[in-house]
Amino acid sequence: MKKKTLFVLFAFLMAFCLIRPAKAMEDGYISVQDELLASDFPLSQFDIDTYNEKAQEVRDKFDVDVFYVRDYSISDDSIIPYTENLVNNLYSANTVVAMVINENYFYLYSQGNYSERIDGKGREVWDAMSNMDAPGDKLLAYLAKVVNLCGYDSNFIIDEKSRIPSVSNTVKVVDLDNLLTTEEEIELTQKIKEVIAKHNFDIVVVTSYSLNGLTPMQFADDFFDYNHYGTHNGQDGILFLVSMQERDWWISTKGKGIDYITDYSIDFIRDNYISYLSDAEYYTFFDKCVDYVDKCLTSVEEGKGVIDVDNPVREFTAGHLAGALGGSSVITLIASLILKGRMITVRGVGHAREYVDKSSLRMTMPMERFLRSYVSKTRIEHDSGSSSSGGGGGGGSSSHSSSSGSSHGGGGGKF
Repeated sequence: MKKKTLFVLFAFLMAFCLIRPAKAMEDGYISVQDELLASDFPLSQFDIDTYNEKAQEVRDKFDVDVFYVRDYSISDDSIIPYTENLVNNLYSANTVVAMVINENYFYLYSQGNYSERIDGKGREVWDAMSNMDAPGDKLLAYLAKVVNLCGYDSNFIIDEKSRIPSVSNTVKVVDLDNLLTTEEEIELTQKIKEVIAKHNFDIVVVTSYSLNGLTPMQFADDFFDYNHYGTHNGQDGILFLVSMQERDWWISTKGKGIDYITDYSIDFIRDNYISYLSDAEYYTFFDKCVDYVDKCLTSVEEGKGVIDVDNPVREFTAGHLAGALGGSSVITLIASLILKGRMITVRGVGHAREYVDKSSLRMTMPMERFLRSYVSKTRIEHDSGSSSSGGGGGGGSSSHSSSSGSSHGGGGGKF
């Protein structure tokens, strides 16, 4: 009797363990062990939400449920019964598919009308996932491959738009990576809105740890387009992106942004402000970038032209002032010594004016021209070399097409 009781208890515990995944899947199509989200399989909440959204779309279109479980606490011996129990407990659609992954194995199992098309295709599905780099893309590749095996088109699953977080275009500071404090976000938002109101030109700041498998340029361009940023019906604006995953920065311009924020300006920002990102001074970086955009737009509106290679930004810093004053002081000292030397006389004269050597007066005009030339060169000094971030050392802006077909300019790099 005791043995029978122990056997029943053991069977109950096994059943409880096998039912556990079904409970975990009640709120979605994906379950990943918490510890793995911070290490081996770092999915963002955006990745999880996107998969659930696409999996629900597959259910609605084709009556196929596609589940995904990644849990290293599942033993090698129990992964098959675990997976089969998961499918049996969740079997409500025409076809149910589940992939379960532990530390050493993966197992793909299905039931329903399309199960014979999926049976034995585990390696094929795994290879499709392996071709992707980002964890979120691996999930979508798995879902797309299952849909293909069922005989349907999966192009709607993996597209550019699905990888872009959806936000309201009234939000000008989208700090997805929490690089800014609440106070900094409020201050930066206020400043941006003031510049937007002043110039009728949109400005957006975005931080995102993951780029969801896109390049920085693709992410920045698409974030701007698909969230409908830009004044004048989405035509004019600029977006500043910082991603910490690979330490990327990117600037995307559109409409008047392409014309007024030239490749020269992208290079200027790189040379003068990117060091703030390296020092983790994110607010300062964005703050200075917004000031620079204001300066570029003001220059055009005041008739001073587009800030570019042939019309560079004029910034007279304290360092420049010290250099100019120091240089002029040295020159003045030299001139004084020269004049003093020439004032040495060997005899007395009746009038003070006779002490003056008229030839010495010729030095004042050339000296004044030299002083003005020295100060001017200090003020307009800039790096005119080419830059891969902005598109070259020539004037104007390079441009390209985004996935939505819109033209964008800009540039970026690493920090």
